[in-house]
Amino acid sequence: MELFATSEDLPSYEFYKKFNEDDNSDYYGICKAEPKIESDEELVKLCSKILKNLKLLAETKNQDNFHNKRCNDLNYWITEQLNKNHGVKDELIINSPTYISLYTALSFF
Repeated sequence: MELFATSEDLPSYEFYKKFNEDDNSDYYGICKAEPKIESDEELVKLCSKILKNLKLLAETKNQDNFHNKRCNDLNYWITEQLNKNHGVKDELIINSPTYISLYTALSFF
């Protein structure tokens, strides 16, 4: 029996893990059709996950008092994905062509 809780025991950790789950919906097709990102397969997948995660936030909005925190968590998750998988650095994120293309594509939804 473990006496102390770990970060994996927190509800926020479980929610954050959902951000990484693959999107098996129509969002992939929507993102793939977006001219700004269609040629970058990894960016299309990220776009698809972001749309899925926005839906997840909308569905859980009234379930608890952590909605604002979860919105912040999604922003951190997006930054983390851009850093790890697309080489975008924190201090340059808003000036990154990758970020700008992704943001532009998402602004149409």
